Amino acid sequence: MNEQTGADRSPHLAYCGGEFGRVSLMTAGAELADHARDCMQLLVNMHSDALIVRVDGVTRALRPFDGTVIRPRQTYAIPRQIDEPSAARALGFILIKMDVPGELPFKGVRTDRLPLLRLSSAGRDNAAQLVADLLRETPEVGAVQRGVSELQLTMAPLLDGALPAAGRAGLQAHIGREAEAIDLDDLQEFGSLRRAAAYGISERHFLTLFRRATQMPPRAFYNMRRLEAAFVLLGDATRSVGDIAYDLGFSAPPLFTRFMRANTGWTPSNYRARLQHLPPPLRPKWRCEKANKLHA
Repeated sequence: MNEQTGADRSPHLAYCGGEFGRVSLMTAGAELADHARDCMQLLVNMHSDALIVRVDGVTRALRPFDGTVIRPRQTYAIPRQIDEPSAARALGFILIKMDVPGELPFKGVRTDRLPLLRLSSAGRDNAAQLVADLLRETPEVGAVQRGVSELQLTMAPLLDGALPAAGRAGLQAHIGREAEAIDLDDLQEFGSLRRAAAYGISERHFLTLFRRATQMPPRAFYNMRRLEAAFVLLGDATRSVGDIAYDLGFSAPPLFTRFMRANTGWTPSNYRARLQHLPPPLRPKWRCEKANKLHA
């Protein structure tokens, strides 16, 4: 399959990043599997019809110009919802990913209601201008930065209380800190009976403390870390996709491709090709210790 064919099927109409984080324009027909990230994410529906998003198993419809916040480590998905090919390629969501400052564990915020904010007339105009700036053949760095900042300010009421909370106590805090710092190779086995025995507790109790500390079960936490490492490593054009797949613990490159497509909409090659066409200030940046070690 050639690169252009894959790009045509990508759910991203535009994609870039910078000091503000990362921003995507998603198609109305975008599909993403249930997954989680370590960043705060703003999601705004720019389509003319309602679009569906699922967060922590709760499905909500975002009307046109509705926005919501996906907190760090909340599990979210975009299910299949538009079948007609031409409509599926239309603009759907603006998605902005923002790194959360610091090294603190996250609040265990679970809600049966996804918080929504309807953009004002001025907010809609600013969002439309950001879309126009992102769709330019060569986006202008300052314009994109301003557009993202304005949308973040518009969505500020939903960000209240969504930032990390300082402080955990005892063994739970220790497990959380170790999970944050541990190497990917060791993290894959972090939820095992052997790890629980090292703490002198049962496997069931260990898994309970792990979930409380990280807001995720060990396997989902591992996959989130592996995805972030993939983003960094694929930015190095001198590394082959196959080598990166093995470095990240996949037994074969096609499994890495399937993992990337399900969680991002990109294949590894499509993602890498998109980055190479962006000016350096608009190339997304991630903090990822494992990727840095592999790249060294």
